[in-house]
Amino acid sequence: MKTYHLLKQILILAGVMFLTVSVQADETTLSVSLRGLKHPETLVLRKGATNKDVIPRYTQENYENKKIVFRINLDEPTLLRLRLPKKEGYYEILAAPNENIKISGRIVIKDKLHFRGMKIEGAAYQNEFQLAKNTYEAYNDSIEDVIKGQFKSLIRKIREAENIGNKQAIDSIYQTERGQQYVERVLQGYQLRNEVVNKLALRYKNSFMGPMLLLSLNGNLTENHQAIYDAFSQKAKESQYGKEVDNELHPSSLLGKQAPQIEVADIEGNTMQVNTHFTDARYLLVDFWASWCEPCRVEMNNLKQIYEKYAPKGLKMISITTEKDLNEWKKALTEEQMPWSNYRDINRKMLNAYHVRYIPSIFIINNEGVVLAEKLRGKELADFIRDLFAE
Repeated sequence: MKTYHLLKQILILAGVMFLTVSVQADETTLSVSLRGLKHPETLVLRKGATNKDVIPRYTQENYENKKIVFRINLDEPTLLRLRLPKKEGYYEILAAPNENIKISGRIVIKDKLHFRGMKIEGAAYQNEFQLAKNTYEAYNDSIEDVIKGQFKSLIRKIREAENIGNKQAIDSIYQTERGQQYVERVLQGYQLRNEVVNKLALRYKNSFMGPMLLLSLNGNLTENHQAIYDAFSQKAKESQYGKEVDNELHPSSLLGKQAPQIEVADIEGNTMQVNTHFTDARYLLVDFWASWCEPCRVEMNNLKQIYEKYAPKGLKMISITTEKDLNEWKKALTEEQMPWSNYRDINRKMLNAYHVRYIPSIFIINNEGVVLAEKLRGKELADFIRDLFAE
């Protein structure tokens, strides 16, 4: 009898050990070999399909033959991005638990990273993901080609004015009837892109792929995406990406609350507390934007008109970007010639504190630091400012 109980305990212990080994076996390896990369140890992994700059836990091993191996524990399929620090551009791999993935190709390092002739082996979901991504990019390229064809002369004039930093010429171009048509067509293009992303997400509504594509290809979710989220299966909603979509659609609100006190840096690298801007104005407008964000650049004309009209009456404005490329930011500032203060939020602390999920996002704060409005744009923003100063 004692022998039986002893064997039973051994079997139970063995089962526990087996379960433990099984959990540890979910380690995924990514073996990367890229021609044109002199220092493969500088490659890093980031998590994709998220507005947060997430660095997953991983270890890496370097080899003399220009190869690097990443080892990472995954609980479910996860979109990963290969990139270099302080460089724009990345390559996406959809990895699953316990996969042994081999990545090869060539990298070209210019103003940003370009990946050529990439070959991915051992990633079960990669082909399906790449097909969906290629579908979106082909449609996106066709929209851009149509807009460039329709407004070729206008776009050339805008670029010429930007190259010499002629702010007055740029503003006057946008204020013409043709300029307004161009702005409207750009916004229509974004709407068409969103529709394509929505259709792709709904094609995979029963798996993690649906919400993952919605985040990866769109990123800037609004209340208009609620119907897409509602169509996802429970399984899709319970995936890590389903939960992130839920968080994106239902972020915490700052309305009526004290604005977070966050430190940001100006163009010279000097830091300051954002709340110092509250006290010396009747109202503060905080604009989150980026040089690469076309809707942000379009909204800039609205902001300039608001500033010109209400700055003499006590409106103060600041713009915040999360761009890591200092030169791109400086170039955009030269092009836009915004007559208000600009800062960088490199670590996204302010972006996260304000629960910003898409840009442009604009907040209005009174001189006591209380948030009066959030995430306004266009006519809605102009009307709110008008009503504030009418009180």
